[in-house]
Order: sequence, then structure tokens, then C-alpha cells
Amino acid sequence: MYSTFLIALSALRTIHAEANDPIAITTWPGVSQRADLFGLTADGDVWHKYHNEHGWDPVGLENLSSPDADLDTNKSVPTAVSFADNHLQLFVISEAGKPYTRWWSDSQWEPEHWQNFYDTETEGDISFQSKLAAVSWGVGRIDVFGHNESGTYLHKYYTGRDWSKWEDIWPEQKFSSPPAVTSWGANRFDVFGVDHEGTVLHQAWQGDAYFEKFEALPNAVSGGLKDTSLTATSSGEGQLAVWAVGKNDSQLYSTVWYPGGYQAWSALGGNFEATPKILRRTATFLDVVGHSGKSGDGFDYKIWAGHWQPSESSWWSLKGSWNSLPAIASWSEDVAAVFGIDGNGILKWSWWSGEKWETWHELGDTKDPFAENKLAAPASQEVLRAKEEV
Repeated sequence: MYSTFLIALSALRTIHAEANDPIAITTWPGVSQRADLFGLTADGDVWHKYHNEHGWDPVGLENLSSPDADLDTNKSVPTAVSFADNHLQLFVISEAGKPYTRWWSDSQWEPEHWQNFYDTETEGDISFQSKLAAVSWGVGRIDVFGHNESGTYLHKYYTGRDWSKWEDIWPEQKFSSPPAVTSWGANRFDVFGVDHEGTVLHQAWQGDAYFEKFEALPNAVSGGLKDTSLTATSSGEGQLAVWAVGKNDSQLYSTVWYPGGYQAWSALGGNFEATPKILRRTATFLDVVGHSGKSGDGFDYKIWAGHWQPSESSWWSLKGSWNSLPAIASWSEDVAAVFGIDGNGILKWSWWSGEKWETWHELGDTKDPFAENKLAAPASQEVLRAKEEV
């Protein structure tokens, strides 16, 4: 299973409201302790920082510049995906909804400047409402989805050699939410979205064909679901889970599909503006971390390990004072790492050491990330080790 997470304009560049979900993160399929983080600076450049067995690099944050277009701090947050070790693909959406891409291949970022991810001559005037969703189901394969301005979902894919053209596979189906995408294995991906009646719809590529039509998820949540941040995950072949926040009560809800049908939506408590982040460390272990959306609140956290802990409806606190949604990643069964940006723009992280959550450590200043002669605090270069087996 391939991990997917589920990043110099001119002086005229504009950046809008504070980013709600400002961190993109991905891991490499076969490299222990490797994670790459991306986001936007206050000036609209894309920043990058990575972790490996030696710790964090670079000191401060790496500047990956930006497309020659105005960016929006929410819509333009990078999307990152890795289909193999030593390959990263980044996508950003401009304020005007135009997609751009750049990638890391073996030893360098390519191309030198951000590249248009569309061709007006052959693909028309493409414009997206929100950042793209991307998934990889195998080496050399990427599937990218975007919420078109018309309300439909567009799809584009990479075969290992070439990119397809953007295709509007379901032109009659309109959505009010960005797409949520997951893959349970080779030659399979599942796409979920919320339509304008508040129904969650599901479509899938099954290796040689899509479903004949979208299926509607049953057992609707009373009062409906917020359509801003639907999330989909898979723990293995034939297993899907969909996560969303209730429109009326702001609780986290989840429904699970196994061969035979969907279970009823489960209410998991909490008070969230957007859907918490879901991390599947194993097929039977889940980490869930979320934020209320209120500036200065801490992160809330719970796990699934055969049953919900601390309980189905309650949460632990990871503390901190945050102005962002969290990001979460893992590169072994014993590791969970959580990231956030505080009210001063400082990127921080904490990790589960096998026995406890460690103190929050600074990784960089997203408001002044590329200042010369900045020295990282010793704690910021901590190396995250997997828990030793006893």
C-alpha cells in the first residue's frame, strides 16, 4: 500500500485569509523515518522541510518558490504525493484556480520553475475551486482529482511516462465538496463527494471500469454533514472508511464499508470545524487528531485499537495553541508524528515515543522561513526513533 497524505511571485502577488489547513505531508513507501512537509509562507512561496534517519533538514525551511500567479492561503496549499522512494510530486492551485506542478526526482527539483498543469489548447479553460486531491496505487502511478468551477470532478493521471489530459468523467454530477480519494491497492481508487442535497456519493475505478453510476451512502446523519473536508481511508483490500463533521453538532462521524455494505454512521464526539486527520498505522490501529477551528485551541486526539480510546465519544488533549489544522504521519507501526502552526507562524511537531507524547519542538518560522544565519534550536533536530521491541 502506498502512503498518501489520506506543497517568486511578483510584487502584485496577493495572499488572503489565514490558512485553515496549511500543511501538506507525505512519506516515502520504502524509506524508514522519511517524511516531507510542505506549506505556504506569508509571502506566498512554497516551503519544504524533511525528516530522515539523521533528523530534520534544512535548518529553517527550504524555499521552493512559487508559480507566477497570485496564490490563496487556503486553496493554494500544496498537495503532495509519492509513488516511489526518492520521488515527490507537488501541485498548487492559484487564486484564479489554475493548477501548477513541480517534482523531486532522485536528486533535484524539476523543472526550475513551476510548470502549468494544464494545456488551454487541448484541455480548455480549467479552473478549480479548491486544492487538488492525489493518490498513488503503485510505482509510477498518480491519480489527481479536482473540484471544477462548474461543480464536477476532473481527473488526470500519470502512467509512469506521461500525463493524461484532464477528463470530466461524470459531467452530469455536481458536488458541493472537494473530492476525497483513497486506494486500497493496485489499480483501484475510490472517490467520495457531497452533492448539493448533502448526500455522500461514491465512485470507484475497479481496474478496468468505473461503477456504472455513483452510489449514495445510506444512513444519512441527522442534520447533514459539513461539505468542506470529507475524508476517505482504507485499511486494506475491500475495506473503506469515510469521515466527516456533522453540520449541526460539529461531531466527527464515520461510516465503514466491508463487502456487504456500509455500517451506520458512528458519532465519535468532539467539536470540529473541519474533519480531523486520520492516520492508519496498521490495518487495526488508527490515530485521529483534530482542531476546533478556534484560534489558540489545542489539538484533540483519540485512537482505535480494537475499540475507541479514551472512549467512543471522548478525546485526549495534545495541548498547544494552534491557528491551524494538524497534519499527521507515520513511518512505522510504533511512530506517530503530529504537526501544527501556532499563532506566531511557527511550525512545530510532537511525536509518540512509544510511551508518551513528547514536548512540542520548533521546526521553522513560516512567516520568516528563509532568513539567513538562523540557527535551529538543538531540540528541533531530534531524530524520531521507532520504539524498540522488548
